[in-house]
Amino acid sequence: MPAVRIHGHDSLLGRALAERLERADIEQSDALTASSDDIADTTIVCWDGAGAFPESCDLLIRPASVESPPCTTTCEFVLHDLYIPGGSGPWGPQEIEVALNRHQGMGSGDSLEEHPRWWLHVRDLLDAVVPLLSKPPIGVLHASGRRGWPHDVLLSELDMLWSRLHAVRGGSLSAADLAPAETRLETVADRTSRPDLAPLHSALQQAGAVGWHPVVPLRVGLMECIAARLDK
Repeated sequence: MPAVRIHGHDSLLGRALAERLERADIEQSDALTASSDDIADTTIVCWDGAGAFPESCDLLIRPASVESPPCTTTCEFVLHDLYIPGGSGPWGPQEIEVALNRHQGMGSGDSLEEHPRWWLHVRDLLDAVVPLLSKPPIGVLHASGRRGWPHDVLLSELDMLWSRLHAVRGGSLSAADLAPAETRLETVADRTSRPDLAPLHSALQQAGAVGWHPVVPLRVGLMECIAARLDK
């Protein structure tokens, strides 16, 4: 695989992508010093609405809330409802951060969202990006989770996990805390708000992967968000 150049390397997603490429032993070149004529490199732009960008790139990754920069792109990856443990910044919705602020006494109650979120963990996203790097598909790919989560269910999960963690830390764990907690997995009947995931699924299959199958459970991801918050 050719070396990868990341523009937006210092953004939240850029740093996470660089770490994922390093774990995959994929060579990375310096986006600031590499020659623009070096077609051997795969150029990625992590665009959150700010920073410099090249005239063209192989893969543009941006949140759905941000317009594309004037950059000629082979493949555009549009992210919906991405969350990153430690804080999503401009890359995703803020409901998780707001709920954690409330638990830490830094905010008031949470307003209910009228539509579900198709929460997507950053690890699932990056695992999908890697197999597409050798030959980025042409066109626009939308990425999100497959299941819609109503806002009240998200808050219920966070409340339960926060309560358990502090019961353990405070030595007040009870039998009730140890009882299995069922996640409300009601099916979202109306999927019109979910992005079209078929092109991403097909592109991954053509790249030799199994398709688009996010594997990080929301409960695990929320625990990572809580742990990252408490480590600050």
